[in-house]
Amino acid sequence: MSLLLGAGLVVSGAIGFFTERTDGLTMLLVIGLLMILVPAIVDRLESFEFHQLKVKLIQQLDASGARKTADTFRRLGLAREIDGYATVLAELRGPGQKGLRASVLDQILQRVAAVAAVEEIDEDELRAMFYEGTPVLRVIALGLMEGNPRLLDSQVLLESISRSATGNEQYHGMRIARDYWNHLDEPTRAEIRSAIDGSRHFGPGSDRAKVADEIQRLPWP
Repeated sequence: MSLLLGAGLVVSGAIGFFTERTDGLTMLLVIGLLMILVPAIVDRLESFEFHQLKVKLIQQLDASGARKTADTFRRLGLAREIDGYATVLAELRGPGQKGLRASVLDQILQRVAAVAAVEEIDEDELRAMFYEGTPVLRVIALGLMEGNPRLLDSQVLLESISRSATGNEQYHGMRIARDYWNHLDEPTRAEIRSAIDGSRHFGPGSDRAKVADEIQRLPWP
């Protein structure tokens, strides 16, 4: 997946040069090439920096109080890979790069969801990273929840939809609600539907609007 994403970035950058749209294209090409090479250079990411920026997401997990979760990622050898993707994510800041940010974030969430499916994740730590962590950590908490229905937390889920820090957080919160609808009790379902009705943070035709519509059409038990 990182190869496809990287190739897309490189192609976009190259097209931009030929069409004289050069703003930020150098960084676009660099990021694209990095994404292609991520599998090969992940062991070197600790010393690699974009614009002097290096995101240490695993250390952020420690700081939020999710130390056992951070240790699990280290034990599985995923720490540097996740930090590498997080660094790329932080560089994709432009208003026209939302789709790319979502793609890179999905790479991180696929990793953490796979971990949650097979490892014991502490529920208190999940809540700590959601309520005490950065916007990216809030989404990672949802990724863990997405990987294992045992970690479903109705309050976290509702917060992610009704008072999300980012659009990605709201999208993933709604996706979890849709996918695990049968695991939620009736009051939680009603609150989620009410929160979606009251949200004005996504426009028609967007990915969030699509998931919201799918939730509203889900049957009651």
